[in-house]
Amino acid sequence: MYSYSPLTLEESNLPVWKVLLGILLPSLIFFIAIDICWIAFVVGSAFEQAHAGLMRPTPDPVAGLLAGMIIVGGVLFFVTLKARTKAQALTQGLLLGSIIFAVYELTNYSVIASWT
Repeated sequence: MYSYSPLTLEESNLPVWKVLLGILLPSLIFFIAIDICWIAFVVGSAFEQAHAGLMRPTPDPVAGLLAGMIIVGGVLFFVTLKARTKAQALTQGLLLGSIIFAVYELTNYSVIASWT
């Protein structure tokens, strides 16, 4: 039986920190780049129009980096290390993404009057 495992720590001759750094750091850089593009070119102006009174004059890069680290770390821990097939990785990734998005949307809806 074929087992999909993009990161098998047990079979690796490398130290765990090198294996994790080899996946975590590039994933974080990619995630942050996509997030910046998404905010700057796709939803930034619409969000600014709808919620101008709630926005900071400039984004907090530390908070953004921490959020990215938490999301990428969550994907690594809950999806990449746990999946045994490509379908399982896709399903778990979609489920985790949906949970993160739902928490974000419902939290904003519960505390921001103009949230739609």
